[in-house]
Amino acid sequence: RGSMYLTSEGNFKAYPENVTRVNVIGSLTPNFSVGFNYAYYYFWYSPNDQKVNANHLLNIAASYKLFKKLDLTASLTNLLNQTKLYPMNSNVGDVELSDGTPSVENTSFWLSVKYNF
Repeated sequence: RGSMYLTSEGNFKAYPENVTRVNVIGSLTPNFSVGFNYAYYYFWYSPNDQKVNANHLLNIAASYKLFKKLDLTASLTNLLNQTKLYPMNSNVGDVELSDGTPSVENTSFWLSVKYNF
């Protein structure tokens, strides 16, 4: 207790408790599929024994096969634009920098084109 890995109350540091995750992919037609990935972690404890609030992460994607060799994929990442810190156990530098990392990107849209030769 009170170590690098456990808080003084016995909770794991930098490890979210009660994580919920849903990953669904479905084909609406033989050429069109849609999917989403959702993760929610209720809270976690930083290396400074701080209880850090929950985070909702939602990504959505759709893929369409235009031709036999050509696919288009569109995706939205971090659709809910969550900005809370992501769990981590240590940060380079002072221990006071270890309440998480802003590694979750802002909401963004991606479009990809794939051609099979």
